[in-house]
Amino acid sequence: MNFSTSLSDNVNIFKELLKNNCMIIYRDMVNANNEKIKACTIFSDGLAGSALLNDNVVRPFCKAEIPEDTPDMLDFIHKSILRSNDIKSSDSIDECVTGIFSGDTIFLLEGCSSALIVNVRSPATRSISEPENERSLKGPRDGFSELILHNTALLMRRIKNSRFKLERFIMGKETQTTVLLAYIEGICDEKMLLKVRNRLKNLNMQEITDTNRIA
Repeated sequence: MNFSTSLSDNVNIFKELLKNNCMIIYRDMVNANNEKIKACTIFSDGLAGSALLNDNVVRPFCKAEIPEDTPDMLDFIHKSILRSNDIKSSDSIDECVTGIFSGDTIFLLEGCSSALIVNVRSPATRSISEPENERSLKGPRDGFSELILHNTALLMRRIKNSRFKLERFIMGKETQTTVLLAYIEGICDEKMLLKVRNRLKNLNMQEITDTNRIA
């Protein structure tokens, strides 16, 4: 699968590849000085830094004066507009998906058949420590924290695969707790997945305070 020159077609490629992953964000943009120049950034909530993305990608692009007759507009934006020190051009959709799962943002521009992979990775705000009841003698020693964004970021950094899905449920009438169902499409048993999904949808509880309540 290759990029086209249509922005909407390119965005739809990612929406199809990354469907059922509620952490993927699509941010449409229009240049303030020329509304014909349109773009979209695609990134993962929790992996990409919101402040870095806004300061280094969104704001510079929206406010810049970009000559409409620029021969290679994407290259001009790459070298003269965006502020990240780590930007590379790519025409590989697989490479872009890996970038999203690594914390980068994908910059797509109307009329261009390639993308920019921009490093806006969120710096760690809390050390990920080894879980006390599941100690490992070899291999990685990370464990989940209380923040769901940190946990989804940890999973997506480990599983850089477009078939990795995260479905969001809001549960508990009083607590309105966010619950995520994580699985790899094509590996997870479809019947079991449907059973779990339906049970979560039909779970009628006043409050969800931890996983034991769901279990």
